[in-house]
Amino acid sequence: VGSEMCIRDSTNTIKIMKKLFSFLSLFLFFYANANISKQIKISDTLKIEEKKPIPPTEPLRLFNLDGLFRGAAVSDNNKNNNKDNANYLLLEEARLNFQGAINEDVSYRVRFRLNRTNAQNSLENSSAALDYMYLEYKFGKNRNWKATLGKQYAMMGSYELVIHPIYEYIYSDYLSTSIANVFVMGGKLSYNINPQHSFSFMLHNTTNNTFLQHLKNNGAVSNGLETAKTPMGSYFTWNGSFLDKKIQTQWSYNVSQFAQGYYSHTFSFGNQLKTDKQWLYLDFMYSTMEADFPLIVSTAQSKIEGLTTGNYHLGKNSIYKTMTLRFEQKLFPKWDFVIKGSLDTAGNKDIGYNFRKNYSYYVALQHKPLPKQDLCFYLGYIGKTTTYEHTLPTEQFNRLGLGLYYTIPILKQNK
Repeated sequence: VGSEMCIRDSTNTIKIMKKLFSFLSLFLFFYANANISKQIKISDTLKIEEKKPIPPTEPLRLFNLDGLFRGAAVSDNNKNNNKDNANYLLLEEARLNFQGAINEDVSYRVRFRLNRTNAQNSLENSSAALDYMYLEYKFGKNRNWKATLGKQYAMMGSYELVIHPIYEYIYSDYLSTSIANVFVMGGKLSYNINPQHSFSFMLHNTTNNTFLQHLKNNGAVSNGLETAKTPMGSYFTWNGSFLDKKIQTQWSYNVSQFAQGYYSHTFSFGNQLKTDKQWLYLDFMYSTMEADFPLIVSTAQSKIEGLTTGNYHLGKNSIYKTMTLRFEQKLFPKWDFVIKGSLDTAGNKDIGYNFRKNYSYYVALQHKPLPKQDLCFYLGYIGKTTTYEHTLPTEQFNRLGLGLYYTIPILKQNK
């Protein structure tokens, strides 16, 4: 009896749902027709405008110049890292970004940092202040091939790397130190399989300076290793897009050489989620380095052994791991909340694979008063803590900042 009653109730429910669906269908049909009729009768003068084709994209920009600025009043608190506690005004970011398109196939980009030295890098022959200087060429029947030559960002799987630099109040150690060479002289070839998936191959210099100059800049000596005859590397990268671009991936593998016969291997997995109110990315990196060119592990081990700067030994077989999570939530139409955390570990079998741990983190409240301008006022707390398993002291940095960032639209010129 119970089962018969359930069947009877289910049948009645289905009938009710069918009637409701029919009613909604009729309502939507009459509503849509009423709106179409209303739009047609609005004004005869609009008919000419309605017949004009809508351009699929913005007009081609021959030249676009933006200024990237972030500055703040800050209060710093430091421990065991040779810096004073202080309250002062700080120019955090100052860059000029030039970019444009010569035509539908050829584009370019140049970006300078105005608060970084112009000293020449000894290997690639460019300034340390130069982020980008490249040409990009699209080709193929459907322009699904793309070749890029010049100084550009490395095609590693990291959304922390490709995010607008003024949005990040602090970076993970993986990007802020020499663990990853972020801006490289190289050549890249990309192929779009479809609008959702593409693959890239990049050939690049391992470091921006020569073997000996890189060691000298970091207070190290070769320790019997020799400069590589081909100090270069390659990235193999997949970019994916899912659910109408809400979920995006950038995964890569890199192999490179710094010292002759010693190779580094890096796996990077960048993952991003973007909705109307949320923005989240989660990056993972794992590197094994037969020659420790970041020199973070080498420096720590040399200090334990009592060596001083200028005599740090270039170590072998180091492992670096990083996880970075950033989350931004829209609270109100003009207010955002953002939080970020990174964990970097480094070591080797002699001192422990997690001998050094670095935590980078920030939390900020952001106010964006102009919807069509990239202007933001922020109040934030930024911190960094570096710990060691033994011997070396903990280093800690804390900052309170009240400031603003702005992408300044200096000049735009259409073809």
